[in-house]
Amino acid sequence: MGIEETRGTLLEINRERNTTIVLSSHILSELEQITTKILFIDNEKIIQLKSFLF
Repeated sequence: MGIEETRGTLLEINRERNTTIVLSSHILSELEQITTKILFIDNEKIIQLKSFLF
């Protein structure tokens, strides 16, 4: 399964089940396409929260 298929599957699960999905990735451009919020954690502390609108 490629990135686009994975992205589509995660969005589908989110819409159908109205559920939160937790991802860990270093590819921020991909995360921005499928997330409404990104939380940055460093040494067990939240250092930043970003919200995105679709």
